[in-house]
Amino acid sequence: MARITSITAHPRQRGRYQVALEGSEQEFVVSATIIAELALGVGRTLEPAARAVLEREAAVLGAYDKGIALLAVRGRAGRELERRLVRAEHTPEAAAAAVARLTSDGFVDDARLARQVARSKFASGAAGRRRIEQELTQRGVSRDVVREAVDETVAEDNVDEGENALAVARRRAASLRGLAPEVQRRRLYGFLARRGYAGEDVSAAVRIALGESEEDDLVD
Repeated sequence: MARITSITAHPRQRGRYQVALEGSEQEFVVSATIIAELALGVGRTLEPAARAVLEREAAVLGAYDKGIALLAVRGRAGRELERRLVRAEHTPEAAAAAVARLTSDGFVDDARLARQVARSKFASGAAGRRRIEQELTQRGVSRDVVREAVDETVAEDNVDEGENALAVARRRAASLRGLAPEVQRRRLYGFLARRGYAGEDVSAAVRIALGESEEDDLVD
């Protein structure tokens, strides 16, 4: 058992408190809610079970606060954030619990993130459907959520992927002038394909951007 020797406000984190235990060099940073729930007070002796709860809550809160800081930089999917927290040396258990709380509190929302990414990528022409879906899946969003978000974005924003591919192709084609026609075709086709545009959209965009006829062979 361990006696609480002090409870002080954290000097840098508002709403966080440091709990010091007799015989321990570590101070446990927790919220006022946990202090109330565990009825913590200076001089109280903690049973092993209560100390275990204190330690767990401090670990989860540390991961939670780190998660908030990471989300302030950019949006992240739940699984992506969990992996990042583990890399920041939070335990897998604390990271998972923290992400669950962040999700419950509305800070993590995979569907919302997927729609935001899809809308941004489509609007800028930075990527086609396949590339957007691949990127979101790599970031930890489930395939079902990704597909639904992309489909909703295409429908709600009246996205014309063929027109997007053509706009990108025209911009890119300008930088390829002076090269041999077959080199222009090959490079432009590969560029659009890597952006994740569908094959038929790529073929049409390359043909129009380079002023070719439909009979021209687009790929060497």
